[in-house]
Amino acid sequence: MKSVFILGIQPSDVYVADGYTYAVVMNELYIIDVDPPESAYIVKSIYIPGGTLEGVYTTDGYAYVVNPDGLHIVDVDPPENTFIVNSVYASIWSFDVCVADGYAYVADSGSGLQIFDIDPPESAYLANTVETPGWPHSLFVTDGYAYVADMASGLQILDIDPPESANIVNFVDTPGFAYSVFVIGGYAYVVDDGTSLQIIDIDPPQSAFIDNSIKTPHPNDIYVTNDFVYAVEYNGGLQILDVNPPESPSIVNKVHAPGHAEDVFVTGGYAYVAANRYPDYSALQIIDVDPPESAYTLKTLDTPGLAFGVFVSGEFAYVADNESGLQIIDINPPQNANIVKSVDTTGYARGIYVTGGYAYVADMDSGLQIIDIDPPENAYIVNSVAVTGYSWNVYVTNGYAYVASYDHGGLQIIDVDPPESAYIVKSIDDPGYSYDVYVTNGYAYVADYYYGLQIVDIEPPESAYIIDSVDNADYITGVYMSDGYAYLAAGYGGLLIIDLW
Repeated sequence: MKSVFILGIQPSDVYVADGYTYAVVMNELYIIDVDPPESAYIVKSIYIPGGTLEGVYTTDGYAYVVNPDGLHIVDVDPPENTFIVNSVYASIWSFDVCVADGYAYVADSGSGLQIFDIDPPESAYLANTVETPGWPHSLFVTDGYAYVADMASGLQILDIDPPESANIVNFVDTPGFAYSVFVIGGYAYVVDDGTSLQIIDIDPPQSAFIDNSIKTPHPNDIYVTNDFVYAVEYNGGLQILDVNPPESPSIVNKVHAPGHAEDVFVTGGYAYVAANRYPDYSALQIIDVDPPESAYTLKTLDTPGLAFGVFVSGEFAYVADNESGLQIIDINPPQNANIVKSVDTTGYARGIYVTGGYAYVADMDSGLQIIDIDPPENAYIVNSVAVTGYSWNVYVTNGYAYVASYDHGGLQIIDVDPPESAYIVKSIDDPGYSYDVYVTNGYAYVADYYYGLQIVDIEPPESAYIIDSVDNADYITGVYMSDGYAYLAAGYGGLLIIDLW
């Protein structure tokens, strides 16, 4: 594992391309060689005048960064000889930048959408400014249109073909403040003020309209099965959403859970919810969800510490209990559930995965704890693997454990065949904080708290690397994959549904 610390401060934005990570921190652009990730190091940093840097985009050997002074163009080829080639002072406060077809598009909070002709970069100039009614905070450029998250004025859609004649062709008012936007498959997904996800049909852009809105404030985790999404919320219990088709989701039921719902596992017509409230409440809540429209709480079982993670296998539920380790619960039948074994872990149990007669516990301070649970009544720890950061969640498949490690730990890939000899084979830094991970079809999908969904090619695991990033919203805490769609739990954006095909 390799961590690269930059002043101990969270970057405002990052961009990854061609084996390098470009991070903007305060007034500086940092270029980090991340090939291979385990040997990552800072190659170069350069001071950019004009205030805190907010956004960065890299293409064709140049980095485009924005701050209160405007657009700064930096030659980064080669990274060791980085220097500023041009600065165009034409903004009030720039927040985001995107580059396409010889133009840089800047979301500027005071003046709207600014369009810079950057061909060549050394002679870049402001070619056009399109005033928007709000305060642009984020933008997405594709297929001749710019989609601007305009805070109080919702989503502004601009025709930018040609850029010199760009104009607003439509707008879609959102209920709150439009903070972030992502466009894919004929839809714009707008994170709206921490209250909802707005799904906007933009085919064609001139007739855009809100196709659906999902209000799921502060979800912590989700589970998807049989065309339904089960989302647990920090203060709101369990929400059940019909996502068939994903473009038209709807909430079909909500079941209140006392305390803070942290994790959910659905199987056999039941949803198992780990919930807690410091310092006086922690429980496994068992909810009958057959049918989802008539869901109700069947059983609530207290656990000794704070319940954070849950996994169900066979006739047992396995709960990661923050203060008391692994709790093994007999759920046959669910209405008579009872704790049959507790295994104390050395740190704070946070996430859990069960397979092949073993429970794998993401144990914050102490890394990955591997517990023999065959039989459950005699469970015991057989191995412990230390990782960098705080182990937050884990997914196990094909002889490997994938650990999402919070606080600069990234994704840790651990060979667990056999579990008694487990060891780390690869560590991958991510731009923010890893909260959750899901593995399928040769890829690991990592929920990054600050930088959305990180997609990692893990074939083979020893050579894993990040191949793409989908930055939809801040505070991503959970991820589940199903039939080509990523379902993300976003702390201030509700449920995000991303078509990855």
